[in-house]
Amino acid sequence: MYKPVAFVSHGGISVGLPSVQMLKQVVTSLHMIPLTEAVTIPTYAKFINDEDEFKPDEIVLKSAETVLS
Repeated sequence: MYKPVAFVSHGGISVGLPSVQMLKQVVTSLHMIPLTEAVTIPTYAKFINDEDEFKPDEIVLKSAETVLS
């Protein structure tokens, strides 16, 4: 109980934010604490290189560092 929960979402214009908002309600009812910070990855396909590896840009990396710190 009362464990922190962070979210990573991806997608088009809305970046999966409606899904994250719904999940925040679910984890709150399970007595978990959703963090305010999140990692949002718009149009994730542009971050996939020729070897099918995910290579995030500086903005995605900075948001991940914020969530994990």
